[in-house]
Amino acid sequence: MDVTVSIVTYNSADCIVGCVESVLAQIDVAVEIVVIDNASRDATLEKLKPFQPRVKVVANPDNVGFGRAHNQALRAAQGSFYFVLNPDAWLGRPDTLKTLMAEMASHPAWGLATPAIEGMEGLPYQNSYPGQKHLSQALPAMPGDIAWVLGASMFVRKCAFEQVQGFDEQFFLYSEETDLCFRLRSAGFELGYAPEVRVGHRGGDSEKSSPPYEVWKRKQAGVFRFFEKHYSLRDTRRLLNRDLRLARFRLAMLWLTGAGRRKAAKVAKYRAMRDSVLEYRRSPR
Repeated sequence: MDVTVSIVTYNSADCIVGCVESVLAQIDVAVEIVVIDNASRDATLEKLKPFQPRVKVVANPDNVGFGRAHNQALRAAQGSFYFVLNPDAWLGRPDTLKTLMAEMASHPAWGLATPAIEGMEGLPYQNSYPGQKHLSQALPAMPGDIAWVLGASMFVRKCAFEQVQGFDEQFFLYSEETDLCFRLRSAGFELGYAPEVRVGHRGGDSEKSSPPYEVWKRKQAGVFRFFEKHYSLRDTRRLLNRDLRLARFRLAMLWLTGAGRRKAAKVAKYRAMRDSVLEYRRSPR
Protein backbone atom coordinates (compact mmCIF):
# COMPACT_ATOMS: atom_id res chain seq x y z
CA MET A 1 0.00 0.00 0.00
CA ASP A 2 1.38 3.40 -0.98
CA VAL A 3 -0.77 5.94 0.87
CA THR A 4 -3.24 5.80 3.74
CA VAL A 5 -5.61 8.76 3.66
CA SER A 6 -6.95 9.62 7.10
CA ILE A 7 -10.10 11.78 7.28
CA VAL A 8 -11.80 12.83 10.52
CA THR A 9 -15.40 13.96 10.16
CA TYR A 10 -17.71 15.93 12.42
CA ASN A 11 -21.01 17.13 10.95
CA SER A 12 -19.36 17.04 7.52
CA ALA A 13 -22.28 15.80 5.39
CA ASP A 14 -22.16 18.74 2.99
CA CYS A 15 -18.53 18.23 2.00
CA ILE A 16 -17.44 14.62 2.68
CA VAL A 17 -18.67 13.20 -0.62
CA GLY A 18 -16.50 15.53 -2.70
CA CYS A 19 -13.50 14.84 -0.48
CA VAL A 20 -13.77 11.04 -0.71
CA GLU A 21 -14.53 11.06 -4.44
CA SER A 22 -11.41 13.14 -5.12
CA VAL A 23 -9.27 10.59 -3.26
CA LEU A 24 -10.87 7.61 -5.01
CA ALA A 25 -10.11 9.29 -8.35
CA GLN A 26 -6.34 9.18 -7.75
CA ILE A 27 -4.30 7.31 -10.36
CA ASP A 28 -1.12 5.20 -10.25
CA VAL A 29 -1.22 4.99 -6.44
CA ALA A 30 -2.46 2.22 -4.15
CA VAL A 31 -4.67 4.05 -1.64
CA GLU A 32 -6.59 3.05 1.46
CA ILE A 33 -9.05 5.51 2.99
CA VAL A 34 -9.97 5.49 6.67
CA VAL A 35 -12.69 7.83 7.95
CA ILE A 36 -13.16 8.33 11.68
CA ASP A 37 -16.46 10.03 12.47
CA ASN A 38 -16.47 11.97 15.73
CA ALA A 39 -20.15 11.51 16.66
CA SER A 40 -21.65 13.59 13.86
CA ARG A 41 -25.23 14.69 14.42
CA ASP A 42 -26.00 15.22 10.74
CA ALA A 43 -26.12 12.85 7.74
CA THR A 44 -22.35 12.31 7.47
CA LEU A 45 -22.51 8.55 8.09
CA GLU A 46 -25.37 8.17 5.60
CA LYS A 47 -23.34 10.00 2.97
CA LEU A 48 -20.44 7.61 3.51
CA LYS A 49 -22.44 4.37 3.14
CA PRO A 50 -22.21 4.19 -0.70
CA PHE A 51 -18.40 4.26 -0.47
CA GLN A 52 -18.09 1.22 1.78
CA PRO A 53 -16.25 -1.15 1.76
CA ARG A 54 -13.80 0.81 -0.43
CA VAL A 55 -13.66 3.29 2.44
CA LYS A 56 -13.30 2.05 6.00
CA VAL A 57 -15.59 4.03 8.30
CA VAL A 58 -15.38 3.97 12.10
CA ALA A 59 -18.13 5.78 14.04
CA ASN A 60 -17.00 7.04 17.44
CA PRO A 61 -19.77 7.41 20.05
CA ASP A 62 -18.15 10.65 21.24
CA ASN A 63 -16.09 13.45 19.75
CA VAL A 64 -12.57 12.44 20.77
CA GLY A 65 -10.82 15.32 19.02
CA PHE A 66 -8.74 15.78 15.87
CA GLY A 67 -5.40 14.24 16.84
CA ARG A 68 -6.77 11.26 18.76
CA ALA A 69 -9.10 10.35 15.89
CA HIS A 70 -6.28 10.52 13.32
CA ASN A 71 -4.11 8.35 15.57
CA GLN A 72 -7.02 5.93 15.69
CA ALA A 73 -7.25 5.87 11.89
CA LEU A 74 -3.52 5.37 11.38
CA ARG A 75 -2.86 2.81 14.10
CA ALA A 76 -3.25 -0.10 11.67
CA ALA A 77 -2.54 1.82 8.47
CA GLN A 78 -0.84 -0.04 5.63
CA GLY A 79 0.53 2.89 3.63
CA SER A 80 4.16 3.97 3.46
CA PHE A 81 2.82 7.53 3.62
CA TYR A 82 -0.02 9.03 5.61
CA PHE A 83 -2.15 11.81 4.16
CA VAL A 84 -4.00 13.70 6.89
CA LEU A 85 -6.86 15.38 5.04
CA ASN A 86 -9.75 17.54 6.24
CA PRO A 87 -13.24 16.53 5.08
CA ASP A 88 -13.76 20.04 3.67
CA ALA A 89 -10.69 19.62 1.44
CA TRP A 90 -10.40 17.91 -1.93
CA LEU A 91 -7.71 16.86 -4.39
CA GLY A 92 -8.02 18.89 -7.57
CA ARG A 93 -6.05 16.54 -9.84
CA PRO A 94 -6.01 12.74 -10.11
CA ASP A 95 -2.21 12.69 -9.83
CA THR A 96 -2.05 14.65 -6.55
CA LEU A 97 -0.93 11.74 -4.36
CA LYS A 98 1.43 10.40 -7.03
CA THR A 99 3.10 13.82 -7.26
CA LEU A 100 3.38 14.16 -3.49
CA MET A 101 5.07 10.74 -3.31
CA ALA A 102 7.53 11.86 -5.99
CA GLU A 103 8.26 15.05 -4.05
CA MET A 104 9.00 13.06 -0.90
CA ALA A 105 11.28 10.73 -2.86
CA SER A 106 13.16 13.79 -4.19
CA HIS A 107 13.54 15.22 -0.68
CA PRO A 108 14.55 12.39 1.65
CA ALA A 109 15.09 14.82 4.55
CA TRP A 110 11.40 15.75 4.56
CA GLY A 111 9.31 14.02 7.21
CA LEU A 112 6.17 15.92 6.26
CA ALA A 113 5.10 18.07 3.33
CA THR A 114 2.19 20.36 2.58
CA PRO A 115 0.76 21.17 -0.84
CA ALA A 116 -0.50 24.60 -1.83
CA ILE A 117 -4.02 25.38 -0.57
CA GLU A 118 -6.32 26.90 -3.20
CA GLY A 119 -8.34 29.87 -2.05
CA MET A 120 -6.10 30.55 0.92
CA GLU A 121 -4.51 33.94 1.41
CA GLY A 122 -0.80 33.52 1.96
CA LEU A 123 1.16 30.30 2.32
CA PRO A 124 0.02 27.12 4.11
CA TYR A 125 2.96 27.22 6.50
CA GLN A 126 4.72 29.45 9.03
CA ASN A 127 8.42 30.04 9.64
CA SER A 128 8.10 30.53 13.40
CA TYR A 129 6.08 29.17 16.30
CA PRO A 130 3.40 31.03 18.27
CA GLY A 131 5.04 33.61 20.51
CA GLN A 132 8.54 32.52 19.47
CA LYS A 133 9.84 36.02 18.80
CA HIS A 134 9.01 37.01 22.39
CA LEU A 135 10.92 34.16 24.07
CA SER A 136 13.69 35.10 26.45
CA GLN A 137 15.88 32.30 25.12
CA ALA A 138 16.14 31.05 21.55
CA LEU A 139 14.80 27.62 20.71
CA PRO A 140 17.33 24.90 19.87
CA ALA A 141 18.36 24.79 16.20
CA MET A 142 16.10 22.57 14.12
CA PRO A 143 16.40 21.43 10.50
CA GLY A 144 14.77 23.37 7.68
CA ASP A 145 13.14 26.78 7.50
CA ILE A 146 9.46 25.82 7.80
CA ALA A 147 8.27 25.72 11.42
CA TRP A 148 4.79 24.26 10.97
CA VAL A 149 2.12 23.70 8.32
CA LEU A 150 -1.65 23.99 8.13
CA GLY A 151 -3.30 20.82 9.42
CA ALA A 152 -5.91 20.59 6.65
CA SER A 153 -3.58 18.71 4.32
CA MET A 154 -0.40 17.03 5.57
CA PHE A 155 1.55 14.32 3.71
CA VAL A 156 3.68 12.43 6.24
CA ARG A 157 6.20 9.60 6.06
CA LYS A 158 4.95 6.66 8.08
CA CYS A 159 8.36 6.16 9.70
CA ALA A 160 8.50 9.82 10.79
CA PHE A 161 4.96 9.79 12.19
CA GLU A 162 5.65 6.62 14.14
CA GLN A 163 9.01 7.89 15.40
CA VAL A 164 7.31 10.84 17.15
CA GLN A 165 4.35 8.64 18.20
CA GLY A 166 1.77 10.53 16.16
CA PHE A 167 -0.39 13.37 17.40
CA ASP A 168 -0.37 14.43 21.04
CA GLU A 169 -3.92 13.57 22.11
CA GLN A 170 -3.88 16.24 24.81
CA PHE A 171 -4.62 18.71 22.00
CA PHE A 172 -8.31 18.50 21.18
CA LEU A 173 -8.78 20.50 17.97
CA TYR A 174 -6.27 23.34 17.58
CA SER A 175 -2.43 23.53 17.54
CA GLU A 176 -1.95 19.77 17.28
CA GLU A 177 -0.37 20.22 13.83
CA THR A 178 1.97 22.86 15.25
CA ASP A 179 3.02 20.46 17.99
CA LEU A 180 3.46 17.55 15.54
CA CYS A 181 5.66 19.68 13.29
CA PHE A 182 7.74 20.87 16.25
CA ARG A 183 8.38 17.28 17.34
CA LEU A 184 9.19 16.11 13.81
CA ARG A 185 11.81 18.84 13.46
CA SER A 186 13.15 18.08 16.93
CA ALA A 187 13.56 14.47 15.77
CA GLY A 188 15.68 15.62 12.80
CA PHE A 189 13.14 15.84 9.98
CA GLU A 190 12.60 18.83 7.73
CA LEU A 191 9.17 20.06 6.66
CA GLY A 192 8.55 20.58 2.96
CA TYR A 193 6.33 22.62 0.68
CA ALA A 194 5.16 21.35 -2.72
CA PRO A 195 3.68 24.45 -4.44
CA GLU A 196 3.03 22.63 -7.72
CA VAL A 197 0.53 20.37 -5.91
CA ARG A 198 -2.76 22.09 -5.11
CA VAL A 199 -5.51 21.04 -2.72
CA GLY A 200 -8.84 22.81 -2.38
CA HIS A 201 -10.06 23.72 1.10
CA ARG A 202 -13.24 25.46 2.21
CA GLY A 203 -12.12 25.96 5.80
CA GLY A 204 -14.04 26.33 9.04
CA ASP A 205 -16.52 23.49 8.49
CA SER A 206 -15.82 21.73 11.77
CA GLU A 207 -16.77 24.85 13.76
CA LYS A 208 -19.37 26.46 11.50
CA SER A 209 -22.20 25.99 14.01
CA SER A 210 -20.19 26.99 17.09
CA PRO A 211 -20.37 30.49 18.63
CA PRO A 212 -17.22 32.51 17.80
CA TYR A 213 -16.42 32.97 21.49
CA GLU A 214 -16.29 29.18 22.02
CA VAL A 215 -14.21 28.67 18.90
CA TRP A 216 -11.64 31.20 20.11
CA LYS A 217 -11.61 29.61 23.57
CA ARG A 218 -10.67 26.28 22.00
CA LYS A 219 -8.00 27.94 19.86
CA GLN A 220 -6.49 29.58 22.93
CA ALA A 221 -6.50 26.26 24.80
CA GLY A 222 -4.42 24.72 22.00
CA VAL A 223 -1.94 27.58 21.96
CA PHE A 224 -1.56 27.51 25.75
CA ARG A 225 -0.96 23.76 25.63
CA PHE A 226 1.79 24.37 23.05
CA PHE A 227 3.38 27.07 25.22
CA GLU A 228 3.28 24.86 28.30
CA LYS A 229 4.75 21.87 26.50
CA HIS A 230 7.57 23.49 24.54
CA TYR A 231 8.49 26.73 26.33
CA SER A 232 9.85 27.41 29.80
CA LEU A 233 7.47 28.23 32.62
CA ARG A 234 8.88 31.74 32.73
CA ASP A 235 8.27 32.34 29.04
CA THR A 236 4.83 30.75 29.18
CA ARG A 237 3.83 33.18 31.93
CA ARG A 238 5.31 36.12 30.03
CA LEU A 239 3.37 35.19 26.89
CA LEU A 240 0.13 34.77 28.82
CA ASN A 241 0.60 38.16 30.49
CA ARG A 242 1.25 39.69 27.09
CA ASP A 243 -1.94 38.12 25.70
CA LEU A 244 -3.92 39.43 28.66
CA ARG A 245 -2.64 42.97 28.20
CA LEU A 246 -3.36 42.84 24.47
CA ALA A 247 -6.88 41.47 25.00
CA ARG A 248 -7.76 44.13 27.56
CA PHE A 249 -6.40 46.92 25.37
CA ARG A 250 -8.27 45.68 22.27
CA LEU A 251 -11.52 45.34 24.18
CA ALA A 252 -11.19 48.85 25.57
CA MET A 253 -10.64 50.21 22.05
CA LEU A 254 -13.52 48.21 20.61
CA TRP A 255 -15.98 49.60 23.12
CA LEU A 256 -15.26 53.05 21.67
CA THR A 257 -16.29 52.04 18.15
CA GLY A 258 -19.74 51.53 16.62
CA ALA A 259 -21.72 48.31 16.48
CA GLY A 260 -21.54 45.76 13.66
CA ARG A 261 -20.80 42.16 12.79
CA ARG A 262 -17.08 42.78 12.43
CA LYS A 263 -16.91 44.38 15.85
CA ALA A 264 -18.86 41.50 17.42
CA ALA A 265 -16.40 38.98 15.98
CA LYS A 266 -13.41 40.90 17.35
CA VAL A 267 -15.05 41.30 20.76
CA ALA A 268 -15.63 37.52 20.88
CA LYS A 269 -11.97 36.90 20.00
CA TYR A 270 -10.49 39.20 22.64
CA ARG A 271 -13.00 38.22 25.32
CA ALA A 272 -12.00 34.61 24.73
CA MET A 273 -8.30 35.52 24.94
CA ARG A 274 -8.79 37.45 28.18
CA ASP A 275 -10.99 34.80 29.80
CA SER A 276 -8.69 31.97 28.72
CA VAL A 277 -5.67 33.57 30.37
CA LEU A 278 -7.58 34.23 33.59
CA GLU A 279 -8.89 30.66 33.67
CA TYR A 280 -5.43 29.27 32.98
CA ARG A 281 -4.01 31.28 35.89
CA ARG A 282 -6.66 29.89 38.25
CA SER A 283 -6.23 26.26 37.21
CA PRO A 284 -3.89 24.10 39.34
CA ARG A 285 -0.51 23.22 37.79
